[in-house]
Amino acid sequence: MNRIFTYPFSVDIIEKVAEYLYEKHYKISKDLSNIAVVFGGKRPLLFLRRSLASKIGQPFFSPQLFSMDRFIEYVIRKRYPQLNKISDLDASYLLFNLSKEIIPDFLKSESFWKFFPWIKELLFFLEELDLEKKTEDELRSVEKSAEIGYETPQSINVLLSRIRKIRECFHKTLWEKRKFTRGYAYFLTSQLTKDLTYEDFKEIIFCGFFYLHASEKEIIKNLLDKGKAVLFFHTSKEEWPTFKELEKVLGYSIKREDHCNLPKFHFYSAFDNHSQIGIAREIIRRINKVDDTVIILPQPHNLVPLLSELTSYVKEFNVSLGYPLKRSSIYALIRAIFEAQKTRKDTLYYTKDYLKVLTFPYTKNIKFDDYQPALARVIVHKIEEYLLGIEEEVTLSKRVFIDLKEIEENQALHSSIIETLEKLSISIKKNRLKEIILKFHDLLFRNFENVENFYQLSLVLENFLNFLIDFSFVSLYSFNLGVVKKILEITEELKLAYFMEEKAKKEEMFDFFLDILHNEVINFVGSPLKGLQILGVFETRSLKFKNVIVMDANEEIYPAVKVYEPLIPRQIFLSLGIDRLERTEEITRYHFKRAVESAENVYLIWQESQDKEKSRFIEEIIWEEEKRKSSLGAVSSKRVGFFIKLQPQKEIVKKNENILRYLKNEMIYSPTSFDVYLRCPLRFFYTYVLRLEEKEDILEESESKEVGNFIHLLLKEFYSHFIGSQPSFNRKYENLFFKIFEERFYQHFERTMKSDAFLLKEVLYFRLKEFLTKEKNRKEVKEIVFVEKTLTKPLTLNGITLQIKGTLDRVEIIQKDDQAEIVVVDYKTGSSVSLPKIKNLPLPPDRKKIKKEIVSFQLPIYIYLLQNPQFKELELNASLYFLKDLKIEYLFKDKDFDRQEIINTYFLPSLKFIAQEILNPNVPFQADADDEKYCKRCAFSSLCKI
Repeated sequence: MNRIFTYPFSVDIIEKVAEYLYEKHYKISKDLSNIAVVFGGKRPLLFLRRSLASKIGQPFFSPQLFSMDRFIEYVIRKRYPQLNKISDLDASYLLFNLSKEIIPDFLKSESFWKFFPWIKELLFFLEELDLEKKTEDELRSVEKSAEIGYETPQSINVLLSRIRKIRECFHKTLWEKRKFTRGYAYFLTSQLTKDLTYEDFKEIIFCGFFYLHASEKEIIKNLLDKGKAVLFFHTSKEEWPTFKELEKVLGYSIKREDHCNLPKFHFYSAFDNHSQIGIAREIIRRINKVDDTVIILPQPHNLVPLLSELTSYVKEFNVSLGYPLKRSSIYALIRAIFEAQKTRKDTLYYTKDYLKVLTFPYTKNIKFDDYQPALARVIVHKIEEYLLGIEEEVTLSKRVFIDLKEIEENQALHSSIIETLEKLSISIKKNRLKEIILKFHDLLFRNFENVENFYQLSLVLENFLNFLIDFSFVSLYSFNLGVVKKILEITEELKLAYFMEEKAKKEEMFDFFLDILHNEVINFVGSPLKGLQILGVFETRSLKFKNVIVMDANEEIYPAVKVYEPLIPRQIFLSLGIDRLERTEEITRYHFKRAVESAENVYLIWQESQDKEKSRFIEEIIWEEEKRKSSLGAVSSKRVGFFIKLQPQKEIVKKNENILRYLKNEMIYSPTSFDVYLRCPLRFFYTYVLRLEEKEDILEESESKEVGNFIHLLLKEFYSHFIGSQPSFNRKYENLFFKIFEERFYQHFERTMKSDAFLLKEVLYFRLKEFLTKEKNRKEVKEIVFVEKTLTKPLTLNGITLQIKGTLDRVEIIQKDDQAEIVVVDYKTGSSVSLPKIKNLPLPPDRKKIKKEIVSFQLPIYIYLLQNPQFKELELNASLYFLKDLKIEYLFKDKDFDRQEIINTYFLPSLKFIAQEILNPNVPFQADADDEKYCKRCAFSSLCKI
């Protein structure tokens, strides 16, 4: 009797198995229940059952259908009913503790949680040894080489020098605990196979296999020898090394089959992921019936954008590749919660991480009691406003760290929330509001503070996820339910794990849990028997489709060969006769060719760029097509492009009556507003007319803007002691200065920042000490007139009066030679700023030329605001005091200038010209892109091109 059947790729092998079962068994016994059919994966089993039902046409006893892993587990449990499969987590934990006993120096004081990624590699290595049935002698050779030393860290050589002992003890421990791993199950079955009768089955059919591990070969070989096995293979005219090796082991010839008809190939070159998806969409639109169509998608991260494009054209589809759980929003939320715990300092939460959790879409839309989600949103955003300083609130504003109790007890915050809710017709009492805030904090923060082991962490996560399902919109998206289900399965597994009650550091626990989630995938729900199929290349095993669309057909993906071996070097595998790179490439190439050459129409899509090129598999197909057509270059690919209509670079906003009314009657002009208009009129419109502003980042503020604010307040408080007199810098006032420094630094930074507050304090202390030294040597300062004073003055032009307002940091009287001057001092904590170029005045009435020469109206406007009969005997001047490098730049450096004339003849006319242009209805607000750096730093740069 023939035991080996081979068919070309173009033949439906599932249909051939169904024919065999029908002709050889069903027609004779009408019963297939004593036949086992084993495929490489689960999907072909469904197609086989459908094909059998079609042939038989009535209810029937189905054959027993298995994937290879399930078949091995069936055999093991039949022989050893007491054995159960162990989870990878428990297997890793057992292996970790065994390794620690056998080679304590290797692990030293490492914890399981921290060492988990490495122990997984070791577990995988042992599984490879079991699957490939590596002998004691082969491992003894590895141990001897390790004692001499492989080119790898000494700790790895120590591990490899005891690998036989580790493997032996691991097997022994598994047996004692009545457990088996996947590799150990194959290993045991291959050892037992000569003695097993497989009496449950009259015949066992293995279908669609390519590469087989040594243990699988031995099992199938024994079944063949006993007359129990029948094998179905897909082959081609090509000589596959894997089939040649299999022939030697099995003792049977695996015939090479030639194709009857080659598919029609279509080649497409794309420029990015989205253009690939666009190509796939257009192909699907042209296919009348998609039930016999598959999209092979090797990169799961492209799945969601692909589905969003296809759902308009495809009513039914099935996705049978796993989508990475790490790309889900639930994963992002859990990671944010863990990060908030990791950056917590006792009872203080890092505000940035606290807000990231609180403002997450799922958490800020929780429905409490009978209240709508609007209640939670108002609470969350009011808390955010207070913490960011949008609401003026001294105790909470702009704190780098925050205590939850401060939010729970803050009456001003609560009153503001209630007031906002009342505007939305939502009534709530303060006590209930506080309870809800407490609920928020318990659910998202406090419940995670005291977890000490994985059992406790699992309970907290289960409570949190179940609450989200019941009271947020998580459940509205079916994919989220799949994510939650998978995470709950993991927490259930952790509650039963060997290490469930072992104490662990929070950081290691959180990282360990995220590492588990990081490698999990979510399967989409769908019918594998109808509609468009979206599969990975290995999910297409044994399946045949009329239309095959292959995406991401790039070199680094086909084949996706992993060169890096983080724990066990490749050299070790090669010495054991395991070439994983060569094996992976051949397996990928075989399944790729089988999938495309079994179709009638094949559409191959890849990205082409400087760092991406088409796969070698595609190059091979092109070469074969050109040989068949006897013409080089006969095969071309379609380079996909999109018609893009560029919008004008500069956005233009015309001034309507409302805008002009606001500019003339309501707006208060500051020196900064004029400077902004000078550099970019459109930015002026967004900032001062629409009053848009970029959301501030607490962390960025604390290191830049907040430091500047701190220094300004410090200097204001110190110099206020000398108003009306000459400043003194003796020991008494120096001590006063640093006393104020200590108090204000504590209020602004020390009690809320992390440990780096110490470094910031030291830097500021050093800089300010140098500043005091500089001030001591400024003997010309005779009097402090005032500090941090806000002045307002009208500016009249053509019958319209504008209000100009500015805050002067410090005004002092200095004595230079015989000349007394009153000087506006403007502190600058950042980099240098250019001063107006007085020598190039007067200026023509042109904004861009004024921008180039005057640069900034800040100091001229300060002088304009300071013009007062009170100071008519004094020369007016203004300066920039650069605190970073302790330089003072004066607006007027030369005595020969008539300063009053320059102000009234040059600066004021230029200022009035700019003001008139702002009010001119015929001059629109338009972007000025002359300064590329200024545009890049602008928060509104993206709006310019709308």
